[in-house]
Amino acid sequence: MANSKKTGKEGNQSFTQSFTAQTLLPDVSYRETRRSLYNALDDMGDRYGHIKRSLFRDSIRSGNKPVTFKNGYLVKYGITARQFNAIRYDLDGNISSAVETLKLRIINLEDKIKSVKRWIKTKENEIVDIHGKEKLREYEKTSSIKSLRFAIHNKNRKLHLLEEKRITLKEDLSKGRIRICFGSKKLFYKQFNLSENGYESHEDWLADWKSARS
Repeated sequence: MANSKKTGKEGNQSFTQSFTAQTLLPDVSYRETRRSLYNALDDMGDRYGHIKRSLFRDSIRSGNKPVTFKNGYLVKYGITARQFNAIRYDLDGNISSAVETLKLRIINLEDKIKSVKRWIKTKENEIVDIHGKEKLREYEKTSSIKSLRFAIHNKNRKLHLLEEKRITLKEDLSKGRIRICFGSKKLFYKQFNLSENGYESHEDWLADWKSARS
């Protein structure tokens, strides 16, 4: 599979074109190495993934954009400019997606925080109402209020955790701290419950993990 992007201008507007070409290849073997074409392609995928993850790590640690590492990576990994650009475009897409996901997580947290605050306010008003109900006996009032205050206490704890998480995510966004789990978090956590996720051993999971990352 191959990807290509071209950027041009028409008047005062810029535009981007992209296409994907795909073909089926027979699994031929090479007599010199006794390795199949698929093995060679697997190796290429592993190397591609390794370079992309390294580029992401170097970019995040330095605070510089991936494109600034081009010349150094051409020498370090012995790749062509076109190969680097393919990896960089791929990584730029991952980063852009991670940024948008981060923004959505912040918005969802803010909605949850508002919802919890409304709930707490409603229960606090219920406590006020209970105090004013003359028909209720004192032990009934005490029991109901105690139960509500306990629920409010738990909600306040949840509210605190949500607000702390929002602060952390906003700091990540403002400082450009992008977190990407190559291979997906879902697959990463499956290693801690192997049998429940259909794996007979950690080696079986590791094979899937390496494949997903590359």
